[in-house]
Amino acid sequence: MNTTTRRRFIQQSGLISAGLLFSAEELFKLNKNVGVQLYTLRDTVSKDPRGVIQKVAGIGYKEVESFGYNKGNYF
Repeated sequence: MNTTTRRRFIQQSGLISAGLLFSAEELFKLNKNVGVQLYTLRDTVSKDPRGVIQKVAGIGYKEVESFGYNKGNYF
């Protein structure tokens, strides 16, 4: 026998209500901007910033996140 408790009903109602706030287009966007953090390339970007950025762009990244390090330089 499948009985629904009051607690379970409230949980399911809350989830359904929250789901109705978003459209399917918003939930499943296919055009998400994907980038790379330059911190992950910190060893090479400090030696050749222009070349690293060109290679990152050549791979297909259009977004980068800069970082700073203790010498006061930012990439």
